[in-house]
Amino acid sequence: MPVARPTDNLLVFYLPEKEIWLNCVEKMKKAGFILAPAYNDYWDVIGQTFEDIDGYRVVLQNRAWSA
Repeated sequence: MPVARPTDNLLVFYLPEKEIWLNCVEKMKKAGFILAPAYNDYWDVIGQTFEDIDGYRVVLQNRAWSA
């Protein structure tokens, strides 16, 4: 059975508006999500990574998605 890598459990939300991003970060903290250092430093530059009790991670990225 393959072993899951840390990034296998990562969901990223791109929130370009600073005020909305800050509001969402605050809501994650109030909801009890744990602020965690990202496995990839890229996500810590303009984002915050949160981990739930099951080890799943969510990144709130303060920038627009670009393909």
